[in-house]
Amino acid sequence: VLAVDHGAPLYVMFDNDRAKVLAKRANVYIQLKRFDDAARDMATAIGVGGVPAILRAQVLLRRNGFGDVPLDGHDSPQLRQALSACFGLDICFHGIMRAI
Repeated sequence: VLAVDHGAPLYVMFDNDRAKVLAKRANVYIQLKRFDDAARDMATAIGVGGVPAILRAQVLLRRNGFGDVPLDGHDSPQLRQALSACFGLDICFHGIMRAI
């Protein structure tokens, strides 16, 4: 479902749906301890899912100890750093995966 050909998805789906599937695959990668692949999928999910996916991630990061993450719906280096830090906190990241 997430296959791409020359950067273009092979299967058509709404961006928010693609973001949710990417986030689920990132969760699988975490279980497999493939953190680089998980980080890449999460970054793609946030980029594809737009403002709704970013806001969901920001809210959940704030609820899980990342109070300095702004709730502005904008992708930022601060958001990416918080997500990376969250990879090490198993409980934190599972909450994000369920919401996205």
